[in-house]
Amino acid sequence: MRLLTFVEFLELVVFATLAAVSYAAWRRRGGRSGAWLALTFGILAAVVPVSWFTAPTATGAAIELLRRAIVLLLALFPYCFYRFTWTFAAGSRRVEAAARAMTALVAVATLVVPSVASPVGPWPWWYVAYGVGFSLDWTVLSALSVARLWRAGRGQPTVARRRMRTLGIAAIVLNIALFIVVGSGGRGSADVTLAAQCAGLLSAVLFLLGFAPPRALRTWWRRPEVLAFRKAEAALMGADTADRVASILLPHAAELVGAQAAMLVTKDGVVRARHGIAGPDADAAAARLPVPADPAADPFFLDGLVAIPVRQGWLAVTTSPIAPFFGPEELSLLLTLAHLAGLALDRAELYDRERAGRRVLAEREFQLAEAQRTAQVGSYTWDLATDVVTWSDEMMRLLGFSGDVADKGAAFASRIHPDDRARVLDAWRSAPQTSAPTSTEYRIVLPPDETRWIQGRVRPVLDDTGAVVRLIGTLQDITE
Repeated sequence: MRLLTFVEFLELVVFATLAAVSYAAWRRRGGRSGAWLALTFGILAAVVPVSWFTAPTATGAAIELLRRAIVLLLALFPYCFYRFTWTFAAGSRRVEAAARAMTALVAVATLVVPSVASPVGPWPWWYVAYGVGFSLDWTVLSALSVARLWRAGRGQPTVARRRMRTLGIAAIVLNIALFIVVGSGGRGSADVTLAAQCAGLLSAVLFLLGFAPPRALRTWWRRPEVLAFRKAEAALMGADTADRVASILLPHAAELVGAQAAMLVTKDGVVRARHGIAGPDADAAAARLPVPADPAADPFFLDGLVAIPVRQGWLAVTTSPIAPFFGPEELSLLLTLAHLAGLALDRAELYDRERAGRRVLAEREFQLAEAQRTAQVGSYTWDLATDVVTWSDEMMRLLGFSGDVADKGAAFASRIHPDDRARVLDAWRSAPQTSAPTSTEYRIVLPPDETRWIQGRVRPVLDDTGAVVRLIGTLQDITE
């Protein structure tokens, strides 16, 4: 008896905790799902303490009234749980109407039968019929609820799927406890009563784990999603184009919350990229989002759509009520992923600008090389701080060199006509001491023995103090 009392006490504590947690969650988040589940667990929490005052041997009008109240609450439990599952995967309206009618019939029967307590001696036909109808109602509605939870959990993130299936298993265990009680007629031996109470306690624990699993259990369940999130995070850090960011972000965003589709929408409501959704459907979903998007806005929830603000737009995923109810932490991961995507898009834009700048620079260098080739003008730069001289391609051609030239000063001097060499080299060496551009004409000799006339120009580049830091020069073939 002490063990039975202890089990009953634990059952009361767990169901009371479950009712309080579900009620608090409903008050915080709202929604039909939370309301039906809070009502479901509230019924179970109310049944346990009331049943303490209705021992099988107790008699009296008040006891009979309490018994009817308990049985009536128990008759409502499977229907409330069924309506909770309906919010995630609505079924046939005919089935729902039949479930409502069946529950109403059992409730009316509970009020009109002569007694809900197990009769002494042989059971009359009306009691057998009532017991069969009550058990059938429980079994059918519980089976429908479990099947709906099981089906709705397919394709959902691991935590949501396991929470839903844990709730389904809890309903099965509670149904087993009911069969034990009904089979014994409420007057079973101590062992049978203890078995029923243990089954009820186990179902309470499973309901609590399914509705509010502890953090350690959620962390263990969430390992596949966290691993996928880390991979997406690493991939986003390496993405260097907006298209690459979208191709990484959208599939992972959909996977995190078990969504069928995801898309990136600009601040003006234009679908920039999409995954798992057709163009017209994506445009229709984007039209439901606020325009323009506010980067500092909170996540935006619509029927079947969750939008997270990202850089100058929205990351939107199509969802069902399962995501906000069973996956609030997955939505937190989605927020983090959206933030990372915003950083990746910023970096991709910088890369795009850099690539565009390189293309412009390469085009300008090509145009300059073409212009130099056409005008037969070569150019060079002499950095006085490092004593490094660089030549353009046309400079190399004008002087008759190919490949790399190690000592450009000596190479240049070797091409100057012997009669002009001293004059040209003196002018070149004195150029760093003057801040004014200079120009000189002289001859060069190209192998094997071709003399060409060159006009050389030198322009000094000054720093903030007026000192010459670099020389920029040109050579132009003026032989013609």
